[in-house]
Amino acid sequence: MIFSAAQQRDFLKNYLGPTLAANGLGPANLTVQFLDHNRDMMVSWASTFYNDAVASAMVWGIGIHWYDYGGATAYANVATVYNNYRNQGKHILATEQCLTGGTHMGDYAGAEEYARDIYGDCLNGCEGWVDWNLALNQQGGPNVSSNWCSAGIIVNTTVNPATITFNPLYYYMAQFSKYVRPGAVRIGCTAAGTGAPQVMAFQNPDNSIVVIAYTQATAAYNARIVWGTQQIEYTATARSMDDFVWTPATSVAGKAPASSAQQRKSASGRVIGLDKKQNTSSAGKYLLTGKIILKGDKGASAATVQTPGYYVEKPSSKDKDADKK
Repeated sequence: MIFSAAQQRDFLKNYLGPTLAANGLGPANLTVQFLDHNRDMMVSWASTFYNDAVASAMVWGIGIHWYDYGGATAYANVATVYNNYRNQGKHILATEQCLTGGTHMGDYAGAEEYARDIYGDCLNGCEGWVDWNLALNQQGGPNVSSNWCSAGIIVNTTVNPATITFNPLYYYMAQFSKYVRPGAVRIGCTAAGTGAPQVMAFQNPDNSIVVIAYTQATAAYNARIVWGTQQIEYTATARSMDDFVWTPATSVAGKAPASSAQQRKSASGRVIGLDKKQNTSSAGKYLLTGKIILKGDKGASAATVQTPGYYVEKPSSKDKDADKK
């Protein structure tokens, strides 16, 4: 598409918008996004659409892509649009991103690029982050223009039956999507200390709190998450992601959640929750306990442990059953 901002605005205002409305698909029934391209264009395009009252009334918000390859300027543009138009009820959604140039099998650096961009967008006002491809074949397609890409799931169609491989970026995205539930809102969370992990926090509709910590440092970091009088202390391994999920004990003073209900797995392979040996009647200081997850099955030898810092949880039927509950 080679629309300019004004051309796309006028096409929506004069043709597409009225046609949708005439067929019962107005703004109350269908969300329309404009741009759907890179963030280096979003400030000027937002101005073009939102400063036109007719066009602005027809759109839910702006769709953005990451192919400007991030950085301070790109995220500053997200913040500018968010701050300028949030009072008008306008939204920002990252609608497409992918790694090009092949399947990037086993590529942790690419997965970390996903994590950094999710943080950069969401911390500056973006409401969601959508990967372009859920699953691709062994070539990184099919694709009519030979633009081979990576995906979280790679399906080898050259064998029968086809085999499925979960790429690292699958697990990195899961650290956000598995614990931050639909309808969650981002809440304040400030990282303090030199070399501290990058953090985001969310409150789910069930009032559970999720803290996602991404450690970019190449060395371990002793960290503490503080929520009111409650604390979780843990060691962030180098280049790792950790999720912390808990429900603050607000209804019964001093009563800690049960251990079995509190346990969660993190990307770095630890189980988060109360150890039965800990004193749960104290002032609410909760320590992290658990073990490293092996690269292969539970019976794998020590030689198959992931490279330090690259720890991901392995999906299993047991996890699926737990999710259903």
